[in-house]
Amino acid sequence: MLETKRIVNWLWIIPGIVAFFIALIPTIANQWPLTLDIYTHIHLAQVYSHYGLTLIDPTTNPPAGTPIAYPPLFSLILMALAAIFKADYFTISRALQPFLAFLAVSSVSYVAKKFYGDIAGISAGFLILSSYLFSRMVSPLPETLAIVFVPLAIYFYYKSVISKKYLYAIVSSLLFLLVILTHQATTLILFLTVTAITVVAGLMKREKYYLYSYPLFLSLPILIGILASVVALVLAPNYVTKIFAYGVTAVTGYTSSLPISDPISDGKYLVYLGIVLIFAIIGAVVAVKRRKTRDIFILVWIVVVFFMSKSYWFGVNVYTIRLLVHLLIPLSILGGLGLSYLYLDYKKTEFPNIKVRTLFLAVILIVSALFAVTTVSDPQLNLLPKYNAQPYNQSYLIIPQITPPTNSEMELANWFKQNGDNKSAVVSNNYATNIFVQAETNQPIAGVQSSEHVIEWGFNADELKQKEIGYLIFDKRLNYTSNSTEKIISQGTFIFYNTNYNITSFLPENSQLLYQNQNFDVFKI
Repeated sequence: MLETKRIVNWLWIIPGIVAFFIALIPTIANQWPLTLDIYTHIHLAQVYSHYGLTLIDPTTNPPAGTPIAYPPLFSLILMALAAIFKADYFTISRALQPFLAFLAVSSVSYVAKKFYGDIAGISAGFLILSSYLFSRMVSPLPETLAIVFVPLAIYFYYKSVISKKYLYAIVSSLLFLLVILTHQATTLILFLTVTAITVVAGLMKREKYYLYSYPLFLSLPILIGILASVVALVLAPNYVTKIFAYGVTAVTGYTSSLPISDPISDGKYLVYLGIVLIFAIIGAVVAVKRRKTRDIFILVWIVVVFFMSKSYWFGVNVYTIRLLVHLLIPLSILGGLGLSYLYLDYKKTEFPNIKVRTLFLAVILIVSALFAVTTVSDPQLNLLPKYNAQPYNQSYLIIPQITPPTNSEMELANWFKQNGDNKSAVVSNNYATNIFVQAETNQPIAGVQSSEHVIEWGFNADELKQKEIGYLIFDKRLNYTSNSTEKIISQGTFIFYNTNYNITSFLPENSQLLYQNQNFDVFKI
């Protein structure tokens, strides 16, 4: 009996183990790590390894460099792992994929177990696997790492309120600090969620202890923030002065807003979340009926993230698909409650005995795992653009493959490894390729706005000298045909050229073709 109880207590870890092995499928099948964003964080790991923990990336927009607009923890982990295992950053990023999947799913399963019991724990983990959004948890990104911390932070905050022990609130505060050091958007989500929980649960339960736990939850980030400010005032007073003069965003690169909004239809919520919603509805009925503190935590968490995913209703730009990953977490916990209720408490004729309920639970868990296998086995999982290669409402502007890198891009990177001077900045009409080349070779590049300005203004000699630009990577796939007088159409990341004009008409007279392959030309400018 004791041995059986021990086994049951560890059921929550099974979904994480299954997630680990499922995540091995795309890891082994793909030569490159998943997603385009990882290139940026690989490059930042290189910056930290060469220049220490700096706030400025000197290899982007030289000679002044550009502010690093990302929290450092994830890139520092990449740097440390690469040093420990003597491996390149791309290999380390790929290797992290199954481990991040394991940690993210296990974090949710553990918290669901602590809230609602063993069956809810294992069920919540498998329900995450059932969603198409599980593919995001396989991606080696700061957001995935932050997702590991969020459920634990909310659980320990809950524990501090229930047990009335300060230590749990401090642990929650430490996890909040780790989120701050990992991912900006997740920081805002966690802060708003805990704040809303404090207000709603505090008023409903009329417990004063929220007045103590909430300041403790904020304590470590505030203390570290004050300490960092004092150190900055002493060691870099000019930097602090610039922040007051020009603002946080202009000096540090950190921003609280997005340039555009990318909402999705309500129907896609159903598609992306899948069967999680069915059992979450059942769990919601149970939670609303009894309204215990743990139920209030989960319900408020869901409401906060849902309204954040609809921020465009209030005029705030949002990438809805990114928010759905965060919505999946509390919905899976609530879905775990729903499945646990069906297994343990539902006494109607549809479930007459424990064997029928066990069979039903096993089928749901197996089907969820098979959904995950199907998701990550998609041969186009790492392909961008996957569906919409014409996002500019102009049918003649077609975005080429961005990820995984094409053979032409690998050949291009190899050329820069062998022939690049590692000091002259590169501009390109395909900024995605520029990012890849920088991550693969550490060749300096001009930022997206700088590249756009240089190309649009005809490669002004003074600007090239001022920005230390020496190379142009020209993507021949970014083209269109028009009888207009426009030679180029700029969309920021991608700049398309009119095939009615010769490429040399865009370039300075003294430019020199150094290298070419199927998709790219490299010019010395």
